Amino acid sequence: KSNDKSFESIKLMKFFIEIEELKVDTIIGVFEEERLKPQTILISIKCQLEIDHNQDLDNIENVTSYSDIKNEIIKFVSASQYKTLEKLITDLKKQLDDKFPIQIEKLEINKIEIAKKYNAKKVSVSI
Repeated sequence: KSNDKSFESIKLMKFFIEIEELKVDTIIGVFEEERLKPQTILISIKCQLEIDHNQDLDNIENVTSYSDIKNEIIKFVSASQYKTLEKLITDLKKQLDDKFPIQIEKLEINKIEIAKKYNAKKVSVSI
């Protein structure tokens, strides 16, 4: 493919997508009282993608939609019932890696109800 002249003219640009503190309701927790009803967690993601800048970047078909990433996070997390943040974040990362051509730089889940209970600004797990 290196002999293909159109391939040689491809110029990839790095783009970053960040979604910060997306609110999602889910069943999460080890203790029974945590699992009685969904609790709100905050999810933040920073990811990188490479796009050929010779393409029409105003055409949504040529870029990765942050709306699609947001919707996938909400769909996956709201349907889940994990005990630990570590398992949830690992499976969420795998789901996003499988579904989108992105490189996740940071993914964080913040249990805001637990942070309040602990009188802390944040209680989170990140990868």
